[in-house]
Amino acid sequence: MARAILAAAGLLLAAVLSAGPVQAQTVAKPAVEAAPQAVPGFWDPRRRPDRPDLSRLTVIRFLTETDYPPFNFTGPDGNPAGFNVDLARLLCEEIKVTCTVQMRRFETLLDAITSNRGDAIIASLAVTPQLRARVDFTDPYYRAPARFVSRRDAVMPEVRPEYLEGKKIGAIAGSSHEAYLKAMFTDAELLPYTSDDALRLALRRGEV
Repeated sequence: MARAILAAAGLLLAAVLSAGPVQAQTVAKPAVEAAPQAVPGFWDPRRRPDRPDLSRLTVIRFLTETDYPPFNFTGPDGNPAGFNVDLARLLCEEIKVTCTVQMRRFETLLDAITSNRGDAIIASLAVTPQLRARVDFTDPYYRAPARFVSRRDAVMPEVRPEYLEGKKIGAIAGSSHEAYLKAMFTDAELLPYTSDDALRLALRRGEV
């Protein structure tokens, strides 16, 4: 069933990312043309995946994390919300299959999927060789860029390695961001943390 879910996800992503322009009301052009923005492409528009066999697929139990806005979070009504949740629901609408979306702590998602408490994870799960040995992945449909964050009373107009010499920078231990800082910000003091919550707390306390 997991293969059918992956194929169905690919089918929907191809439809979404290959869709033609939508007709809109005519509006006056702005006085100054906006500079063109680069939009990353994650899908070959010429690719047309075959529709998977869904005859034995009656329900998909999606698992997502609890607190990673705008992708996954608890809405005002207490129900799962966010970009990934909307994408899961659109997928199920497209393939005409009933779906549920259950929220769990991020660190429990893999154990839940391997113990058959869900059928698919839709969350910001990094693709690594170790994880590929345990689960299958769809093609990526977005990438989250890194950003430097500081306290409001210590905002820097520009971030360069030479400007952060001797400064303490926090990062998640073992992440690609930590590896980037080690390679590029060699004169800064790197402090690794085990979780996003611990990292944010350190920033609020002024430790980084």
